[in-house]
Amino acid sequence: MARPKKQGPKAPQKQHPGYPCRIPECGRLAIYGSHRLCWMHWNRWKRYGSPFAGRAFNGEPERYFLETVLQFTGKGCLIWPYARDRTGYAVMRRDDDRASVLVHREACKKIHGSPPFPEAVAGHSCHGGHLGCVNPGHVSWMTQAENLAMSRAAGRMP
Repeated sequence: MARPKKQGPKAPQKQHPGYPCRIPECGRLAIYGSHRLCWMHWNRWKRYGSPFAGRAFNGEPERYFLETVLQFTGKGCLIWPYARDRTGYAVMRRDDDRASVLVHREACKKIHGSPPFPEAVAGHSCHGGHLGCVNPGHVSWMTQAENLAMSRAAGRMP
């Protein structure tokens, strides 16, 4: 006998009669029990914590990388506002490539040049890479052993 599939939270399917979605310029009808959000915005709110979350327009993350990340001179962490991998590191897709690239590694390439040896990792001096930090001043090329030692010294690893 087949097991029933697990299903995530579902929004009530009934629409409010005459209540539009509270998001400006949406125009769809809100659904019951959804904080006056339409199905699409309710889904985004449940999945990402914001009804405005969702897919970035083509080229927008790369433009942000070139115009904001590479020009950033502040001392604090610059948090990536776009996609992250499951460990929290910032990722983006290049227009000419379908594969995702790590943004902090790309920033390190642009600022410090290509990796000095094939196994080099772009380590964070702020220890905030897993939080989405992409400040080019916080990354430098190092060995994996140096990166792990730095994480242990900062108390991030046992």
